[in-house]
Amino acid sequence: MTNDDPTRRWGPSGPPGAAGGPAAPAPPGGRPPDAAAALQEAIRRFGLGLAQDVGRLRGVLADFGIPSREVAALASAAADGAAGELTKSHPGQTPEAVVARLAQSLRDRRAIDPAMAQWAVSVWAEALLRLPPFEPGPADAGP
Repeated sequence: MTNDDPTRRWGPSGPPGAAGGPAAPAPPGGRPPDAAAALQEAIRRFGLGLAQDVGRLRGVLADFGIPSREVAALASAAADGAAGELTKSHPGQTPEAVVARLAQSLRDRRAIDPAMAQWAVSVWAEALLRLPPFEPGPADAGP
């Protein structure tokens, strides 16, 4: 029995953080792009250091119900340093160019299918870009 129906995985409201921002491209096979929401929630819960602990990352994503092929691609992108690169400033490069460069690196260094490499880096980019910056200030104190 597969668990591809997002309502079975997340409930009727969908994955956490599903609203807002453009969705990452669907992985090969047409599966819904809920991996970005799961990755974003994992980073919220465990911090960006999760990207450096690939074994833990694999377990957390599996606990979120992400299929093993997608977990493997996201973990490979993390091991290749995609998260760290995506959080750096890249003057003169568009975000799309950075994602394309990192996907090419993933293909070259990890021998991942080109479409899956593009998807994995795009999911990391979406998850990281959707994280709101924390800026403590008067708004944190409440009304």
